[in-house]
Amino acid sequence: MAEQKLEVNATNAPRIIEKFEKAIKDFAELEIKSIGTTLAPEFADKRESNYCYIKDNQNDYDKAKEILKN
Repeated sequence: MAEQKLEVNATNAPRIIEKFEKAIKDFAELEIKSIGTTLAPEFADKRESNYCYIKDNQNDYDKAKEILKN
């Protein structure tokens, strides 16, 4: 079941940013591990999951950063 999207506001902006940046960090670490090798299926699935999360939540991340900037 997909995670329900919340409206981005000043209250949840820090959490949105934290989750998004963690997904980017995890994705990058798995990308580095995969260079020149084959990832175990569970790691490949996690990398794909992080990629989808990043792709699906980029706009919310940008909104959250803008809210906190103001």
